[in-house]
Amino acid sequence: MSRARSLTLYTTPRHLPCGPGSSCCGPVGQPPEAIRALKEALERATGLGVALVDVRGKMSLPEPEVTTLINRLGGDALPVVTLDGEIVCSGEESAERVVEAVKRRL
Repeated sequence: MSRARSLTLYTTPRHLPCGPGSSCCGPVGQPPEAIRALKEALERATGLGVALVDVRGKMSLPEPEVTTLINRLGGDALPVVTLDGEIVCSGEESAERVVEAVKRRL
């Protein structure tokens, strides 16, 4: 019997890290509609459910490699997609490219 596959999408919804009205920095993260579109594209293409993890404010994540990657690259690492706990794609927002990378691993 084969084990169930798992896909996880690590993101941070678009927000202003310095607070609304601040002029020191611009927004960071992915727009909610981009997160939703990527999740839906992955589910359609793979037939798997996709777990969403908001990394904002978290010191550690369920998959240590993702924590290390985000600590090293910051927001540029996002979104991160893992398949069965292994990083498949990082920093790519094109749903088509992310789906392609995941399908190569299935």
